[in-house]
Amino acid sequence: MKILVSGSMAYDYIMDFWDSFKNHILPDKIHMLNVSFFTPSLTKQKGWTGHNIAYNMWLLWEKSILLWVVWEDFKEKSKLIDYSNLYKIKDMQTASCYIINDKDNNQINAFYPGALSAENTQNIPAINISYSIVSPNDKIVMIKHLKQSYELKIKTFFDPGQMITNFTKEELIESLNYSNYLILNDYEYSLFLDKTWYDEKKILEKIDKIIVTLWKDGVKIIDKKKEQKINALKNINVLDPTWAWDAFRAWLITWLHNSYTWEVSARLWCLTASYCIEKYGTQNHTFTKKDFEKRFIKEYKEKVKL
Repeated sequence: MKILVSGSMAYDYIMDFWDSFKNHILPDKIHMLNVSFFTPSLTKQKGWTGHNIAYNMWLLWEKSILLWVVWEDFKEKSKLIDYSNLYKIKDMQTASCYIINDKDNNQINAFYPGALSAENTQNIPAINISYSIVSPNDKIVMIKHLKQSYELKIKTFFDPGQMITNFTKEELIESLNYSNYLILNDYEYSLFLDKTWYDEKKILEKIDKIIVTLWKDGVKIIDKKKEQKINALKNINVLDPTWAWDAFRAWLITWLHNSYTWEVSARLWCLTASYCIEKYGTQNHTFTKKDFEKRFIKEYKEKVKL
């Protein structure tokens, strides 16, 4: 059984702002927002959602099926990722994301989809797939892959992320109809509730679980019976928070795929994200099974066998 990742490939342009955004945004002027942030550093990284999730899955020795589209000039490849479903086009540039981080690890993003819009030519293969995740991408592609996953009876995570602003109320509700799980960070979840006019109970009438990450406060997992809270790791040396969410997504699905419980999986997710945060860039973190098991004991005072 395989795991399918439907998500974007983009170049990320990352800038760091030395102060907090909140100190430079006037609440009473939010209706006419016009701000500029001086960022003394700029780095270009390959990655974004689909590529990063696939990389993090490989760290658990799980090679996923990755559906994605790039411009014909794309040359950068990792030996750790299966590129058999890579599709190149000539008339649109590879997607690009421009990210500004402030000192509180808040982010402002602007995203150009480019070649991603051509991904509607790709279909989910009719093979044995246990889980799929439909992550930020061209909106039409996301809805298409959600429907196909549903038709193929694949357990599916709907991960709208930064694309929530591009969905209508009706499209978000429709997407829930094809999903088993909804996964978001806390800000995105608030936005999801606001755009759909749904409350938690209404969402859980359509899907099995809601997973909400709370950044430094960990994660909560909500179903019809209860809400579980799993704390994040403490005393992490945060170098770059940008990619933690991708690492979290990847290992969430991988642990479930390998039959761990939701509670144990959540602790494993948080530990995985910490490795990512402690390195700068998209795919510069790595570890061994032995290192991971040893650190898990240190953080959670219990053993886990990978």
